[in-house]
Amino acid sequence: MYMDVPGLESINDEMQIIRVLSNEADGERPSVLGVLLQWIRRISGGMIPLVLLAGVVLPVYSAGEAEEAAADRTGEEIVIAAPRDAVPGEEDFFYSTATVRVWEPLVGVDEEWKPVPQLAEDWEHSDDATEWTFFLREGVRFHDGTRFDADAVLANFERYEAVGVGSSQFYSFSLGRFYPGYEGIEKVDDYTIRLTFDRPKPMLPYAMTSWGSAMFSPDSFDEDGDFAETPAGTGQFEIIERQADEYAVLGRFDDYWGEPAASEQIRIRMIPQGSTRVSALRAEEVMGLMDIGAIRPLDAQQLASEDRFEVLSARSSIIHYLALNGTQEPFNDVRMRRAVSLAIDRELIAEEFYYGYADPAPHILNHASPFYESLPIEHDPDLAQDLAREVLGDERYETTMIVPSGFLERYPYTEKAEYLQDKLSTIGIDVEIQPMEWGALNEAMENGEFGLVMRIQGLPNGDPASIFESFMHSEGGQNQSYSLGYANDRVDELIDTLPEVLDMDERRAVYTELQEISAEELPVVPLVNDRNQTVKNTAIADYERLIYGETLHTVRWSE
Repeated sequence: MYMDVPGLESINDEMQIIRVLSNEADGERPSVLGVLLQWIRRISGGMIPLVLLAGVVLPVYSAGEAEEAAADRTGEEIVIAAPRDAVPGEEDFFYSTATVRVWEPLVGVDEEWKPVPQLAEDWEHSDDATEWTFFLREGVRFHDGTRFDADAVLANFERYEAVGVGSSQFYSFSLGRFYPGYEGIEKVDDYTIRLTFDRPKPMLPYAMTSWGSAMFSPDSFDEDGDFAETPAGTGQFEIIERQADEYAVLGRFDDYWGEPAASEQIRIRMIPQGSTRVSALRAEEVMGLMDIGAIRPLDAQQLASEDRFEVLSARSSIIHYLALNGTQEPFNDVRMRRAVSLAIDRELIAEEFYYGYADPAPHILNHASPFYESLPIEHDPDLAQDLAREVLGDERYETTMIVPSGFLERYPYTEKAEYLQDKLSTIGIDVEIQPMEWGALNEAMENGEFGLVMRIQGLPNGDPASIFESFMHSEGGQNQSYSLGYANDRVDELIDTLPEVLDMDERRAVYTELQEISAEELPVVPLVNDRNQTVKNTAIADYERLIYGETLHTVRWSE
C-alpha cells in the first residue's frame, strides 16, 4: 500500500502511524484506513483530495478473505514480532532463546514442566543418585553436519566447565547452580555418557530441562566456550540471517531428526514498543507475536474483538513480584513485609490490569512448576495498617519504587505501579515511582539503593530448588544481589539437606514447607503468576502459546 503523499512513504512508516495513534482520545485503536485518513487530513489542511484516495490500495481485512489469500502464500516467509531480540548473538551464552528451536537440550520439558526425553532418549541412576547414565538419541546431526554423539556432549560439558557462569538475557547459566556437586563426565560408548557428583542428585533430570543442557556443535565454540560465529544446533530451524536488535531469519532444517518445521522460513522482527507491535499486526506487516510480554492485556482484549485476530493464552513460567530492600528498615521487619502484602488486592490486579491473563500469586514459586502449592492469599487492609503502625508508629516512611522501564511496553506496569503507590500510602509508606533501565536497576539493587522494585522471575528448569536457594537461602544469589536481606535458619537447614532427600514424597514435602514459609515471611512479595498471551492473524494456523514460548515449529499459512 503506497501513496504519493509528501511525508508518508508507506504504511510501513511505523513512527508516523504511532504519532497518529497516540492522539486517539477514546482509547480505541483506529483501522489502518482511519490512520491513513487522519494523516492525509493533517498534511492537506483537513481536506482529503480525491486524487489521493484514488491512489490508495487497501486490503480487505475479513478473516475469510485473509485465509483465502493465504492459500497462495505457500513457501512465503511468515513474519512474527517480538519485544526483544530473540537471537542476541555471540555475547549471549545461548545465542538465541530456546523458543526459536535452533538448539535443543538433552532433557526436554512437557506442559506440566516435567522432564521428557529429547536429545537423550532415556536415563538411569545409581542407588545413591550420585551417578547418572544418559542414553543418547542416534541419527541426529547438527546444522553444520557434525554428528551428535557422546563426544559432542563431552565437548558441551567442557564448555560449561570453561565458562562456569554464562550470561544471557534469557536465563543465566551456572554450572554450580544447575549441577551442584558436579565431578565430571565420561564417555561410556558412542551414544552413552555418565555424569558423576559428590552428592546425591535425585532431581538431576529436572535441573537439566531446557536451559540446563543446551547442546551445540563442538565446532561452534572455542576453548573458552565462546561463540565465534553463528552456532549450529540440532533444532527444527537454523539461523540463516540476523541483524542485531532488528531481526533474525530462521530457515527450516530439512535433516531434522524428528518432524521438521511446517514453515520453510520465519522472520522474527524485534519491535520494542508495544503500540508499534499492535500497529504492525493491524497493517499485516507481522502475522503474530511471540515472547513474554508480547502484548499488553488491554491491547489483547481489543484485538480479540476483531475476526481476523485470535488471542492465545496459556500458563506462563513467569511470576511478577515486588522486591523489598530487607537490608535496612523498615522492610527488614517481617511485620512490614506482611503489611505490604496484606494491603495489596491481587485479585483486583489480575482482573483489572491483566484482564484475567494472570492469577494471584501466594509465594515465590511459579504456578507452572509441578511442585507448586496453591495456598490461601490474604487481603486485609485493616490488619495491614495495624502491622505497619507497630513498625512505624505515627511516622511515615518515604522511599523509591523502581520500575523496569523496558517492561512499561510489555506489561501493565504503569497502572500496577500507581495502584501499589496508592495502597502503600494507606500503611504509611510514601512511594516515588522511578522507571529505570536494567543495568542501573540491578546496580541499585545490589548496592541497596532502593526501597522497592517491581520484577519478574521465570523457571530456568524443572527443579524448584534453584528458586528456593537463590531467593530464600541466607547466602542465595538473588537474596544477596537484590539486597533482600532474608534469613531463616530453618530455611537454610531445609535447603542444605535437600541433596540427601532421595524420596520424591519427602522432597515434595520440603518444597511445600518452603512455599508455606515464603508465603508467611515474604522474602519477596508475590503479586501475580502470568498467564502470558499472544496474538495471531487468522491467516496463519497451528500457532499456539506454550508455558514457555510458542509453537514456531508448527506454524504455517492457513489453508
